[in-house]
Amino acid sequence: MSRIIFPGTLLLTNSGATLGVPKITHIQGCINDGVAAFLRMRPGVIHEYLYYYWSSQTKHLHAWVNLGAQPNLNTQIIGGWPVLLPTCDEQQQIADFLTSELAQIAFSSRRLSDEISLMQEYRTRLIADIVTGKLDVRESAAALPDDLEAVESDAEELLDSDETTDDAELDAEPEEIEA
Repeated sequence: MSRIIFPGTLLLTNSGATLGVPKITHIQGCINDGVAAFLRMRPGVIHEYLYYYWSSQTKHLHAWVNLGAQPNLNTQIIGGWPVLLPTCDEQQQIADFLTSELAQIAFSSRRLSDEISLMQEYRTRLIADIVTGKLDVRESAAALPDDLEAVESDAEELLDSDETTDDAELDAEPEEIEA
């Protein structure tokens, strides 16, 4: 059985590996019976709040219905599931807060992923330049110590000199660094 849904409809997958995953539609479309649609929600329920609520319940839903080979939800399970429903203002505040925080996390994640990709490209390029002879590292390699003991003693000297720092220096204002 299929049904038409409209933009802004809250959906919840009700079977298989993606059981309990909520989505809010942005387009008009058609869904099959593998998805539960919240078509007649009572007044005072914010779709985004309910989306985040169901997102927090996915693991619990899996544990609840994972009794057979193919886990399934039905309208009785979904309709009987306890939902904490604060006032509309509180629901909106919670949804807005989560949207903002998750956007920041997604931005940071994308940025870190881009930086990792750039570092990997740089590493690959550096290796290629060394292997092809475009970059001569013999002079830098010759300057490296022959044994590990020399490196360790240098590191110990640095650590020892840090321990003798005057307490007055620790209270000093940090210098501003331009980014």
